[in-house]
Amino acid sequence: MAEAYRPNDAELLLEVQKVKELSGWSGMMPEEYFYWMKYVRDHAPQRLLIWGLGFDSILIDKLNWGGGLRPSSNSMQIGSKRQRTEY
Repeated sequence: MAEAYRPNDAELLLEVQKVKELSGWSGMMPEEYFYWMKYVRDHAPQRLLIWGLGFDSILIDKLNWGGGLRPSSNSMQIGSKRQRTEY
Protein backbone atom coordinates (compact mmCIF):
# COMPACT_ATOMS: atom_id res chain seq x y z
CA MET A 1 0.00 0.00 0.00
CA ALA A 2 1.28 3.49 -0.85
CA GLU A 3 2.25 5.83 1.94
CA ALA A 4 1.20 9.43 2.46
CA TYR A 5 3.37 12.08 0.81
CA ARG A 6 4.52 14.32 3.68
CA PRO A 7 7.31 16.65 2.47
CA ASN A 8 8.88 18.99 5.02
CA ASP A 9 8.52 22.74 4.41
CA ALA A 10 11.76 22.99 2.40
CA GLU A 11 10.74 20.08 0.14
CA LEU A 12 7.25 21.52 -0.25
CA LEU A 13 8.69 24.88 -1.28
CA LEU A 14 10.70 23.14 -4.03
CA GLU A 15 7.53 21.39 -5.22
CA VAL A 16 5.67 24.72 -5.24
CA GLN A 17 8.43 26.31 -7.32
CA LYS A 18 8.06 23.51 -9.91
CA VAL A 19 4.29 24.06 -10.02
CA LYS A 20 4.75 27.80 -10.54
CA GLU A 21 7.30 27.25 -13.31
CA LEU A 22 4.84 25.00 -15.14
CA SER A 23 1.92 27.37 -14.54
CA GLY A 24 3.74 30.41 -15.93
CA TRP A 25 1.84 33.67 -15.52
CA SER A 26 -1.36 31.92 -14.46
CA GLY A 27 -2.16 30.61 -11.04
CA MET A 28 -1.23 31.95 -7.64
CA MET A 29 1.97 33.53 -6.39
CA PRO A 30 4.52 31.03 -4.95
CA GLU A 31 3.82 32.20 -1.39
CA GLU A 32 0.09 31.65 -1.88
CA TYR A 33 0.68 28.19 -3.31
CA PHE A 34 2.97 27.34 -0.38
CA TYR A 35 0.48 28.31 2.34
CA TRP A 36 -2.39 26.55 0.54
CA MET A 37 -0.37 23.37 -0.04
CA LYS A 38 0.96 23.45 3.53
CA TYR A 39 -2.62 23.64 4.83
CA VAL A 40 -3.65 20.69 2.64
CA ARG A 41 -0.64 18.66 3.82
CA ASP A 42 -1.18 19.46 7.49
CA HIS A 43 -4.93 18.71 7.45
CA ALA A 44 -5.08 15.67 5.14
CA PRO A 45 -7.14 13.73 4.46
CA GLN A 46 -9.88 16.12 3.42
CA ARG A 47 -12.68 16.27 0.89
CA LEU A 48 -11.66 19.19 -1.32
CA LEU A 49 -13.70 21.03 -3.92
CA ILE A 50 -11.38 22.71 -6.41
CA TRP A 51 -11.99 25.24 -9.17
CA GLY A 52 -10.22 24.08 -12.29
CA LEU A 53 -7.56 21.46 -12.80
CA GLY A 54 -3.99 22.57 -13.33
CA PHE A 55 -0.42 21.64 -12.52
CA ASP A 56 -1.14 22.28 -8.84
CA SER A 57 -3.90 19.64 -8.79
CA ILE A 58 -1.40 16.78 -9.00
CA LEU A 59 0.51 18.03 -5.97
CA ILE A 60 -2.69 18.76 -4.04
CA ASP A 61 -3.86 15.21 -4.69
CA LYS A 62 -0.53 13.78 -3.43
CA LEU A 63 -0.58 15.97 -0.30
CA ASN A 64 -4.21 15.11 0.41
CA TRP A 65 -3.45 11.37 0.50
CA GLY A 66 -6.51 9.44 1.61
CA GLY A 67 -8.81 12.35 0.87
CA GLY A 68 -10.55 13.34 -2.32
CA LEU A 69 -10.53 16.07 -4.97
CA ARG A 70 -13.59 17.07 -6.86
CA PRO A 71 -13.71 19.62 -9.69
CA SER A 72 -16.25 22.38 -9.15
CA SER A 73 -18.09 21.68 -12.40
CA ASN A 74 -19.64 18.64 -14.04
CA SER A 75 -17.44 19.29 -17.06
CA MET A 76 -13.78 20.24 -17.50
CA GLN A 77 -11.57 21.48 -20.28
CA ILE A 78 -8.77 19.14 -21.35
CA GLY A 79 -6.60 20.62 -24.08
CA SER A 80 -8.87 21.56 -26.95
CA LYS A 81 -11.40 18.82 -26.17
CA ARG A 82 -14.30 19.11 -23.78
CA GLN A 83 -14.82 16.05 -21.59
CA ARG A 84 -17.96 15.44 -19.58
CA THR A 85 -17.61 14.01 -16.10
CA GLU A 86 -20.40 12.94 -13.79
CA TYR A 87 -20.38 12.87 -10.00
